[in-house]
Amino acid sequence: MVVENVAYFRDYENNYGNKKWYIEELRPKIKHLLENSGLFFDFMFKNNNTSLIYASYHGDIELIRKLVQKDANIHHRNDEGDTPIIAAVLSGNVNTVRELIQHGANPNDMTQGLTLLILACSDKNYEMVQMLLESGANPNLYTMGGNYTPLQAAALNGDKKIVEKLIAYGADVNYVSPLGLSAEIVAIEKGNYEISNLLNKVG
Repeated sequence: MVVENVAYFRDYENNYGNKKWYIEELRPKIKHLLENSGLFFDFMFKNNNTSLIYASYHGDIELIRKLVQKDANIHHRNDEGDTPIIAAVLSGNVNTVRELIQHGANPNDMTQGLTLLILACSDKNYEMVQMLLESGANPNLYTMGGNYTPLQAAALNGDKKIVEKLIAYGADVNYVSPLGLSAEIVAIEKGNYEISNLLNKVG
């Protein structure tokens, strides 16, 4: 039996706020704190979010750079277990994720047992998958418990282009999870036969 959704679903707007609120209310507050604090500290907000997490979720590269220059903690986790790079992946902003990696963020980071690659594959975000792989993300890291790999997530969603990209970067097409599922079996059970045929040929 295939789990219908690999990625979990949360109310991101409730946690990180909408764009209008960020631009009109939070961003000016953060900039004021940055400009008027003698010593920088990681300003904490709702759900143990930091300024950098908010800026990352909303794709605010200008502010990200200013915060990093002030030694903002790029590895801080909020109450959901999200770091800045996880927030950026959840929002689907490839350029923001690339910026954070350049500042030392981990392309193999995880939240609630899910890798960044699995999140990107579940979101069918090809550009994000490609950028993470190019930045050193491991295509064979699986969910906590070993139930799913990025390849299995892509097979589940029927995204042949992402499946091919993962294979090109060394994804293990023969991995079988503790549930007894390989990527090929996942694709078959979801009726994604073009992908299952591809995996059968490669494997």
